[in-house]
Amino acid sequence: MSEQFEAVDAGTLLPLVQQATGRPTLELGEWSWQAVQGGAGEGLGIFRYHGQATDQGELVNWSLILKVFGESAEAPTLTVWNYWRREVDVY
Repeated sequence: MSEQFEAVDAGTLLPLVQQATGRPTLELGEWSWQAVQGGAGEGLGIFRYHGQATDQGELVNWSLILKVFGESAEAPTLTVWNYWRREVDVY
């Protein structure tokens, strides 16, 4: 699965980082990603993308979280405690 997250490129991240920071003129610098431990295994993973950017000469640190959901064979119905769509449906 890690290949999917390595495939996220600057073109994908730039508008998300600009929106998250409220800086539409921001330009990405160095960045990386890492898997984050958490939850009870009900999703496919939580990943943190983080790095530095510049906005009109100012250095800006940023961080975004990507949470991946997917259907689980162990939880096929919404009555099961770890039904995979529960959190998605709440949002």
